[in-house]
Amino acid sequence: MEGHENIIIYGILVSMKKVINSLFIFFLALIYSGCVSAVNSGETSGMIIGESTDTGDIRSVELAVNEMEASLQEIDEAFALIRRDIDSPEWLMEFVNYSAGKDLFVVESFHRILKYQNWSPEEKKQFTEKILDRNSGILSLIRNEYYEELQYLIVHSLPLQEYPWFIPSLFDSNSEFSYWYLMYTLKSIDPLWVDNNILPAMLSLIPLDEITPVTYLWLRTPESLAQMNQEIFQAGYPWTILYHLKRVNSELTEMINALFGDEDNPLSQKEGVLM
Repeated sequence: MEGHENIIIYGILVSMKKVINSLFIFFLALIYSGCVSAVNSGETSGMIIGESTDTGDIRSVELAVNEMEASLQEIDEAFALIRRDIDSPEWLMEFVNYSAGKDLFVVESFHRILKYQNWSPEEKKQFTEKILDRNSGILSLIRNEYYEELQYLIVHSLPLQEYPWFIPSLFDSNSEFSYWYLMYTLKSIDPLWVDNNILPAMLSLIPLDEITPVTYLWLRTPESLAQMNQEIFQAGYPWTILYHLKRVNSELTEMINALFGDEDNPLSQKEGVLM
């Protein structure tokens, strides 16, 4: 695997403490390494790849979906071992890193399968719908799940009640990135909620030096991220992960548009330049 891609999931979760450090990061890195290695080696079975067929048999798509869902279930079970404490900054960091890592696991796997799997266009369309369908797609369900949880947390979690943001005085930079990434994806689900509940807090934190300032602009106007490579570089790690995510999104967008065109395109309501 390429060095930067090797750490895309691990890097976003690196701040996890105690039990999750020894268990969950290792487990997720193992899954991620396994699926990428399988694709790069050209294997068509195992981890989340599924078995391609010469006849366009849709069962290969079903197998890939089932294996992805099984991996996600194991990730959920690993995270469930951590005691829930919504007033603990450490638990909050673990939650947003887990949520962002799970989201990115699906995005990365989706990208590699669509790019490298030897499926027919119809199979690839079926697989895309299984991931992106707004009502039942794997990625949509994950995002609706953490949207519901984040709505609850910014009201009831003590560290988030004054400022619903992951401020440096309480949280680390990796979890700030994870939290920002979750909010960025939620702009396509409920932009008004993000604009009304998150953006005002971000703006008020800029003069207090409790936020990476340019991230406010990226969230207020998601498409602005497309032209801000220099700003990403200046923000430093972990924000430089966005270079990779932008490339993944660009390739996915190109492949999906080629498959669907303008008719029933699952990207029609996507806001911003990340998947």
